[in-house]
Amino acid sequence: MPIIEKLHQEYKDKGLVVLGINDEDRATVENFLKEQKLTFPILLDDGKVGKAYRVNAIPRIILIDKNGKIVKDILGYSDKNEQILREAIEKLLKG
Repeated sequence: MPIIEKLHQEYKDKGLVVLGINDEDRATVENFLKEQKLTFPILLDDGKVGKAYRVNAIPRIILIDKNGKIVKDILGYSDKNEQILREAIEKLLKG
């Protein structure tokens, strides 16, 4: 999550929209946001979004372009995630 927050802060004024999705209760999510100092919105999912994107494990990062096309789908954590996402975001922002 710190990587996502970092990218959010860096690219939010350039057109990147970051949305987190969580299936836990509101209080748990709000506490997590405060503890992690996350500033991007976290949406509460009743299972429909996870099912639509076939999320069967977390963490999962799905980068979607402005036309709704999935351009990057990352499952799990890796030290390379920031670099992979940064390159994909830069490419999308350049058009």
